[in-house]
Amino acid sequence: MGSVMVSLNDEDEKLLRWLARERHGGKKGSISAVVTEGIKGLAVNDKKMLLIKREIEVMKQGFHMGLKNSKAYEKR
Repeated sequence: MGSVMVSLNDEDEKLLRWLARERHGGKKGSISAVVTEGIKGLAVNDKKMLLIKREIEVMKQGFHMGLKNSKAYEKR
């Protein structure tokens, strides 16, 4: 397990410690748990946004079913 040292302003430190108490009862390792949850949450959100952007690009290009427009709308 690695160690990372961060600097937070007073307001953010209070928020982090409050979250650690609320979510994990202030037990040993609770600050690390909150930070880990936050990192994983950001990673999941970033992956979702990337997938959404890719899908939007695919939609902008359109979906071709192999028929030309005139054939798709012919009367039968």
